[in-house]
Amino acid sequence: MTTSPDPASKFRETYSRMSDDELLRLAAQRDTLLDIGRQELEAEMRQRGLDDRTVASFESNERKEAEYEKRQTDSRKSEAAEARLRVGQRLIIFVLTAVAMDQIIARLFSLNSKAVEGLAEASISVAIGLSVLGWIFPKRWSPWKTTLVMAFGLATAIYLFMLVILMTASHS
Repeated sequence: MTTSPDPASKFRETYSRMSDDELLRLAAQRDTLLDIGRQELEAEMRQRGLDDRTVASFESNERKEAEYEKRQTDSRKSEAAEARLRVGQRLIIFVLTAVAMDQIIARLFSLNSKAVEGLAEASISVAIGLSVLGWIFPKRWSPWKTTLVMAFGLATAIYLFMLVILMTASHS
């Protein structure tokens, strides 16, 4: 007739294979254990020199680590949201710049509607491209003044180039 090992020996064997951190984590929840499990846990902890102060210190460190991780996660989410907002704001700046420049150029040079339409399509494409560049290289485009100056500068250069093409085409 075989006898099954007593429950205390199963707990003892399980607890002896656990790391100190695992024991401390379990000790923090010892109220949920069976009496025999709690007794064997306390015996294993005494054998390893782990006391209630160690458990309290471990719990405190675990809470601090969890809070730190939460702050890090919240910070990453906040940074990602801010980055998306900046991309949207840059896109708006570039598109508004493109539209404003289209209107100015169309009125200054009395361009026909087909030319204005082509100019608008090109400038919107450039605006989107510049926004993508701002997303790829956020550090270089971060100050608003830089973004605005680059938007007007690039838009002006493109419009001058397009005007040269339009003028050349209209004279041919």
